[in-house]
Amino acid sequence: SLQQGNEHDQAVKSTADDAILAKSSCVEKGYYEDPFVRAMAQGASGLVTKKSSAANSRQSRHSFHNDSSSTTEPIIRKGTHARVKAVDRAIDAFLSLPLSSASKDTKDTKEQTVCRQVVVLGAGRDTTYLRYRFGKDAILLDDNDNVRWYEVDHPSIIQQKAQSWLPSCIPD
Repeated sequence: SLQQGNEHDQAVKSTADDAILAKSSCVEKGYYEDPFVRAMAQGASGLVTKKSSAANSRQSRHSFHNDSSSTTEPIIRKGTHARVKAVDRAIDAFLSLPLSSASKDTKDTKEQTVCRQVVVLGAGRDTTYLRYRFGKDAILLDDNDNVRWYEVDHPSIIQQKAQSWLPSCIPD
């Protein structure tokens, strides 16, 4: 039914918030640097652990805010950090490969522009492109770097990212 579809969509879309909150927690704890995660996390709500007595801790959904009353479990931070670093290593390896033309036709004398494509499925509030393009160790120097970056997600997430989150992340 339509109602079940909307509930399923909402459950899928909420993973963007859960992921950015986990990344935000990693950055706050010093696992890695990401100057864009805070802006992307604004307004996110997700599964976090409310601090209370050790015997009485419970999980609840709430909005992101920067205080010590909420944390992400250490196992979630470790897994998130491992995933971010693994994806970064894969992208670094891919982007360091020599460019080669897909066409081996020697009759074609036209110069071909070869470019790499990075496709991020379920991109949500992901900041990888921002880190590669504008971050401290940016390796994508400009939009003509023969790399095309595509982010795929639910249309409403992509629209919100483009209209609400990205403007506060991209330097002037």
